[in-house]
Amino acid sequence: MSRDKMSQATEVRIPAYYREGTWNKFAWLYDPFTKLFFLPFGGEERIRKQFVDFADPGDGEMVLDICSGTGVLTHLIAERVAPGGWAIGVDLSFKMLQIARGRAKSSRVSFQKADAEHLPFPEDIFDKVFISFGLHEMPESARHNALFEVNRTLKSGGSLFIFDYHIPKGVFNRAIIKTFVKLLEEEFAYQMLLDESLILELEQAGLAAERREFICGGMMQMIQ
Repeated sequence: MSRDKMSQATEVRIPAYYREGTWNKFAWLYDPFTKLFFLPFGGEERIRKQFVDFADPGDGEMVLDICSGTGVLTHLIAERVAPGGWAIGVDLSFKMLQIARGRAKSSRVSFQKADAEHLPFPEDIFDKVFISFGLHEMPESARHNALFEVNRTLKSGGSLFIFDYHIPKGVFNRAIIKTFVKLLEEEFAYQMLLDESLILELEQAGLAAERREFICGGMMQMIQ
């Protein structure tokens, strides 16, 4: 399937839980906030590169970045899969996508509006799929649908890579992340972390976790 056909505009369903107006209105604040958020952990660039290194995308691979936001991670992936590969970022915020396209760091990257529950791609097309800080934004039913879509679009032997919050065992860091998520995220995000439900949800979608690493004092997790 050609890149042109893959990126053709189709009507995109906006899920009821998604705050489209909010994400579009504050898209310009996303990058400054992210830089500030990761500053205590060595900076955004260091953390994002650590996640990319964890996944280790290579030349020639087809990679999908779900909930790509302003495209920082997608462009890092594109640098790793060039010159023969391709990185595609999908998001529901057209303002985020505008910023992502404006970065224009690589010719091996593209962005399009798409819902993670209904990915506009054929089966068995991606070598790797990334979801960075996206799953906690979805209620359980949406996560379930999105993970099954990931499984559908992954090639045999392909892998999903997740980067998201984690509640550590240490009392101090545990209190920090629980308070942060409780105040700034939706209730279903907090519940996902409390229940440790993500690993089970991966198994239910046929995507059993093979590796799991904790970083940032245990407050973030990377899963393959």
